[in-house]
Amino acid sequence: MYCFKNGARYTGTWRKGLKHGKGDFLYPDGSKYSGDWKKDLKHGQGTYYFPNGDTYEGCWYKGLRHGLGTYTYKACNVTHYGTWINGRMEGPGILNYPYFRYHGSFDKNLPKGVGCFTFDAKYMQHGFYINMRDPAFDYVGAEELELEGGANQEENEYRGNPRGIVPIWRARSITEYKTELLPPEPVPLPVKESVESMIDIIDYLQKQYEIDGYQAEEEHRATPSPVPKELEVDLPDIDFDI
Repeated sequence: MYCFKNGARYTGTWRKGLKHGKGDFLYPDGSKYSGDWKKDLKHGQGTYYFPNGDTYEGCWYKGLRHGLGTYTYKACNVTHYGTWINGRMEGPGILNYPYFRYHGSFDKNLPKGVGCFTFDAKYMQHGFYINMRDPAFDYVGAEELELEGGANQEENEYRGNPRGIVPIWRARSITEYKTELLPPEPVPLPVKESVESMIDIIDYLQKQYEIDGYQAEEEHRATPSPVPKELEVDLPDIDFDI
């Protein structure tokens, strides 16, 4: 086990002074990553445990959630299984609620476009999501915060839900459940592996020296919020006897 000055701990394999292979990393805030590493970055298959009880289990690429993965929201008992790109929900995905599911596509962590809700594999509600500006969102305050971030704002790219954007569900029809009517399923992403070079190692070690042996973990700041209550389908009294 290697202990960092700030309290972080790593137990696992190393290569050329970098976390590489299998290992567990415990962060100072109580979060934990267990899985594959490459050149000191989460890379491959792994599980991230958040301090609030949420988890992400799936593919990683160069430190970001990338590929197929499942995010579980402990507080509301909701899971998202789908495709991730550069740390965000992008493309086909499935939201599993306690009593129904949503099948569709996601854009920057929010459902967007054509999709359907399914109820006990008996009925389907078809429609589409549109993303609109939230009239209650303080855009001026958000711009001031971005300005305060200065030149480092681009380096700390926001990977949560788009601020000030609200997804609106437009229902169109209800049918019996048929698998052929479901949207495309999530699929693995092709990944191009890069060749490890000495320049990469030197560059990394220089950065590590500057931050005193610990690479700041931004995973908890990049947590996609659970789907807001506005997305929960409150169906009127409908006769499902089709």
